[in-house]
Amino acid sequence: MPMNRPEVQSGRPRLPLKVLHVINTLSAGGAEVLVTDLAIALSQHCQVNVWTYGGTRDLKGRSLRARLQQAGIEVTSPGISKKLRMIPIPALLAGYINQYRPDIVHAHIEQSELFSALSMYLCHPRPILIRTIHNSRIGLPLARKLRPWLAARFDWSVACSDAVLNARENALPKSRACAIDNGITLPELGERAVLRKRVRAELGVPSGMKVLLQIGAMRGSPMQKAHDVVIEAFAAGGFMRTSELVFLGDGHRRAGIETRAKELGIDSSIHFCGIVEDVAKYILAADVVLMPSRYEGLPIAAAEAACLGAPMILSDIEPLRAFASKATSLCAPGDVKSLIASMHYALGHCDEMWQEGEDLIPAFRGRFDITGVAKRYFDLYARLVRAARV
Repeated sequence: MPMNRPEVQSGRPRLPLKVLHVINTLSAGGAEVLVTDLAIALSQHCQVNVWTYGGTRDLKGRSLRARLQQAGIEVTSPGISKKLRMIPIPALLAGYINQYRPDIVHAHIEQSELFSALSMYLCHPRPILIRTIHNSRIGLPLARKLRPWLAARFDWSVACSDAVLNARENALPKSRACAIDNGITLPELGERAVLRKRVRAELGVPSGMKVLLQIGAMRGSPMQKAHDVVIEAFAAGGFMRTSELVFLGDGHRRAGIETRAKELGIDSSIHFCGIVEDVAKYILAADVVLMPSRYEGLPIAAAEAACLGAPMILSDIEPLRAFASKATSLCAPGDVKSLIASMHYALGHCDEMWQEGEDLIPAFRGRFDITGVAKRYFDLYARLVRAARV
């Protein structure tokens, strides 16, 4: 598909390059955090705006919007959240694109991919259209049906990991796709002993009890982050006698998880903290971080835990094997007995696993630092702009 923008001077894209990131909402979620961190880091290289059709949701979304605005990044939204009102979204997006005239439109998450692709019919001139694929599975049924059409409409696709790039379901055209790992704003390496004492006191965790921490939205059918498997394993393994379980995150499946915890008689050992602002302090206060997902892309929470040196229990799936080390234990996805075995092992060896994890901190921080990730994205933008004039 031809790319008909912008002008090129002396073999380099005209400056400043203008980029528009398009995402459903600003809210608690890995893709939303990535877009925020990436836009702020990219603003050191080019002009960046953010457009969301659904506006800002929840505490985390308000925090993300504030960070973007503090960095001088314009955030625009028509504030459409109801499905019956979504028909004009492509036209509204096209109107904004024609006014802003970006060189690159960069879409995230399936709904925004679809709306961005449709908006191109109304954009004059047409900008270069790229997307980041954030998962190894396509969650939106319509996007699954329109997969070949969507692939043809995008000039380039970026997978958030090698595993996502090679995922059969995504069927990405290898001649117009690449992998760029997700990145994060590196968390501060706080004094773990101090944070551990303070956070456990805030939660009311009794002295001597271990803490298992799980981070992620409680949604999906089946649940992507496998909270349902975690509570079954916690109860069946008898961990309530020695440990407490902390959930960070929210979602429409939360009520069901809370009900099941009461049925299992473990609700007094579980802390449902909802959406929190400072995830890092909870990671540093935990003994083990749980990531037994059924499927993934490259989870921001796992990258943050690895950059802090935390032991992790990971499901044995391709996107999470990138974190495998002596500081991790792998379990079969969706398997309660396998997760119980990993939980027993990790809790029994958490001190040694923390030592192993801390040795790996420099390597993980070098890999996931958003500064380097943003530079790789900017280099891709510049290459696509140059190619548009050939």
